[in-house]
Amino acid sequence: YGTVDALNEAGGAMLKYHAAPRGAKPDAPSKDAKRIITGNDGPLWIRSWAMDRAARVCPAIETVVEESQVRRAVVGHTVQEEVTEKCHGHLTLLDVGMSDAYNPGGKPTVWECEDGQVRIVTPSGRKNFGSRHDDEL
Repeated sequence: YGTVDALNEAGGAMLKYHAAPRGAKPDAPSKDAKRIITGNDGPLWIRSWAMDRAARVCPAIETVVEESQVRRAVVGHTVQEEVTEKCHGHLTLLDVGMSDAYNPGGKPTVWECEDGQVRIVTPSGRKNFGSRHDDEL
């Protein structure tokens, strides 16, 4: 999919198109923009990071984290029983299926990161979660 700039451009085109009033719609986004944003294998919907083995996923995550100059990637769209980390804390799997459409009786869960400390917030309370790296202070 190229670069972060290409992803941002595609996302911007999709948002402008869908947010515009009916009589003032800009040109429809290109097929490439649609594929980047809505494609099953695109960076916004890909599920392999959650489903594949760590030996396959972690090298890709390390590359993404390093090239994006971020501490972690946080992803959804693949339901887990609880918020989970992979790849030494560089990947957080956030989707817990809190919607009754996916998980009847699912519990609302919030991932919170403040001052480098990650917490999980549920109706039963708040708890510290996962890795805290010295460079996040």
